Amino acid sequence: MPPATKPTPDQRIAELEQQLALSDQGVSKLAQRCLALEQQLAVLEKHETYDNMTLFRLTLYLDCGLGFSEQDTLPAPVSAYSANNHTVSAIFELPREVQAIRIDPGELPCYITGLALSDERLEAVPNGALALDGDKTLFLNFDPQFYVGCPERLPAGTKLAVSYTYYPLQTGADDTVFHAMRRGIELVQARAPPPLPPPTNSGPWPRITASSWPARSAGPSTWKNSWKPPSPKKSISASATRRCCPAPAGS
Repeated sequence: MPPATKPTPDQRIAELEQQLALSDQGVSKLAQRCLALEQQLAVLEKHETYDNMTLFRLTLYLDCGLGFSEQDTLPAPVSAYSANNHTVSAIFELPREVQAIRIDPGELPCYITGLALSDERLEAVPNGALALDGDKTLFLNFDPQFYVGCPERLPAGTKLAVSYTYYPLQTGADDTVFHAMRRGIELVQARAPPPLPPPTNSGPWPRITASSWPARSAGPSTWKNSWKPPSPKKSISASATRRCCPAPAGS
């Protein structure tokens, strides 16, 4: 076997340049592949964020005379909700004359504070919610709603600004605290006594005396059946008064 020839310096330099070029091509292809993957990931994250944000999207339902329907809705842009400070703010322009409005803050149970409308004549009333102190409202069920009755029909082209602070209540399978809180409130509501009915008689309430009150051991039904109004006082004659209380001597 003939002895291997030792490459000249020029040949060695050319070989190294060729290897370096191949390495650059590999790095370039790898960088291009990473960029493509990042772009695909950004698209997926955008769609995922959009799908999640639809659960928090503010939507107005308009009653133009035939009730509320999906055809007469005004959805706010996704950017109306700021996840950083939990605020929602949007301006709507009514396309038609409206006699009532329903405000849907989203789809999830939520806690809302400071709901404000630009038209001072309008008042938003929560539907199926717990009204807390001040302007705080707690919705424990899905599809929270506020009903806004218009004292006068709002003409087409009216601009209405809606703003509030929004805290969605997550309802994941592992959210033990939320489900415990919700169950506790439901139990408290179920155990609360019903409100007393208003009095049915239009006249003054009868005066109750010790003689007309039933015994302590009697039950509520016995009280109702045994109670009788006090009898009117009998007039005392003058002769009976003289027999009971004789006049002093010398009179």
